[in-house]
Amino acid sequence: MSNTVLFVRIGPKTGPEKFFRCAIQFARTWKRVEVDGATAERLRGEQMLEVTSTRPADYVETPEEAEAAADAQAAQAQQLAAVQATTEALALADAATAATVATVGAGAADVLADAATVTTVGAGAADVSAAVANAGTDATDVAAAGSVAGDPAADKAQTPAPAVAKPKAAAAKKR
Repeated sequence: MSNTVLFVRIGPKTGPEKFFRCAIQFARTWKRVEVDGATAERLRGEQMLEVTSTRPADYVETPEEAEAAADAQAAQAQQLAAVQATTEALALADAATAATVATVGAGAADVLADAATVTTVGAGAADVSAAVANAGTDATDVAAAGSVAGDPAADKAQTPAPAVAKPKAAAAKKR
């Protein structure tokens, strides 16, 4: 429930100097009160009291009310400062999160670039394997052709040994 601020005093045409209503003492001078809705209605309905929700021109603030108002303003200022500090902290956190996301995004781009490099190297490795296989074939081709750089000793060293034929009789026994 929200509270209602009222200014209340004893009506100027009535006789008493003090009057109690809703456990609040009133006098001939204006008194500022903050009450709930039901109490506000009860005070407005009281014939002995003059009640208004706007500050009367002849209202004089008591030292206690001035101190209470100053305390309320100080409390509001503290709350505002706390809200501003929280807002600034959230803004910094949002900036840090954005920077982290950007860094992670850049890292992901680096990982993708590294994956492309690995794929390229992998393809290069396949090319190297094919080249090695071709090099072996080329060496065999050179040996079969008979000359490596015109050196007969080298030719003899690279010539494959002739295959030894198995005797037919041994092959027939195995069957």
